[in-house]
Amino acid sequence: MELIRKSYPALINCTYLNTAACGLISDATLRSSQSFNADFISKGSLAPEHWMLNEWEPTRKEVAEFISAKVSETALVPNFSFAYNSLLETIGKKKVLVYENDYPSLLLPLQLKGFDIHTFSAIDNFSFNYDIIEKHLIEDDIEFIIISHVQYRTGYKADLEQLGSICERNGVHIIVDATQSAGAVKINFTATKIDALIWSNYKWMNGGLGTGTLCIKDDFLKKFEPKIGGYGSYELENGSFVYQPSIKSFQPSHPNVPGYEALRNAIREKTELGIQSIEKRNAELLQYLLSELDQKKRKIIGDFSVKNRAGFFCMPYTAEQYEVLKKNNTVVTFREGTIRVGVHFYNNVEDVNRFLEVV
Repeated sequence: MELIRKSYPALINCTYLNTAACGLISDATLRSSQSFNADFISKGSLAPEHWMLNEWEPTRKEVAEFISAKVSETALVPNFSFAYNSLLETIGKKKVLVYENDYPSLLLPLQLKGFDIHTFSAIDNFSFNYDIIEKHLIEDDIEFIIISHVQYRTGYKADLEQLGSICERNGVHIIVDATQSAGAVKINFTATKIDALIWSNYKWMNGGLGTGTLCIKDDFLKKFEPKIGGYGSYELENGSFVYQPSIKSFQPSHPNVPGYEALRNAIREKTELGIQSIEKRNAELLQYLLSELDQKKRKIIGDFSVKNRAGFFCMPYTAEQYEVLKKNNTVVTFREGTIRVGVHFYNNVEDVNRFLEVV
């Protein structure tokens, strides 16, 4: 994958270990985004009309195939927050179980919309005890688990298979935010017991800003009919608009076409490399980094294994230490006394070693 680095100019300018904040886009992804605007500037309304009539559905199909979902279960949305809030409006106030330190954009809407919220804690501020989670489901009569696949403050990757099994045997629905995992690890939506999977494409998908994906199982959609009037929520019959609720109800009209053209290219690049190959490379590179930090006796949040991680970790760090990283042109995230460091398929051992030299 060394040849891939040449397609990501940002890697020439810095040591980029910040995909968990924003993934890089390739030269080809940029050109894909620009190609639509080139048509738009010369053809006006004909360009978006052509895309909506001829490219919208093929784009949905490419996205669905990448995540192993049915097209009927896949919607193109502006971002995670738009789709998530729309889905919460659809299901109505429910009794939900969440991880107490999950992402604010996941927790706050539940509070604002008046959901009955129950929480669970992590072991050592990192991993989950699934027996305790199941105990909460039973004792608190929980209806939904809503959770991030990978925790933004620690890098912990939840076991979706185990969570899905727990939910299935207790009659509980599960909604997952995959923004920190989609594009970094293989996810087979059809094979999971997840009811709804939502993510933004600007991180590990490397699709750039302004697009997201929503996948909802068909049975779940039948039980919870969409409460949003999107571009695809009606059809023209005998000259009249007729309401036809489906996953397309969540798709707003006049989408970010340049963004979806960028996403299509990013998906094609990942498909050519193979998502399992990407996951394997990320794991090997991250394990090398963690093992080196372990030898240096540096503290991190969680253990020094990639077993329960997707692509990043967090470690205690001071503002002064962070300034040293910045001076050495190393890009990571600093937040509340920790740095977040991630590797993706375009990173290499040299990137890791430059980071290790500074820390």
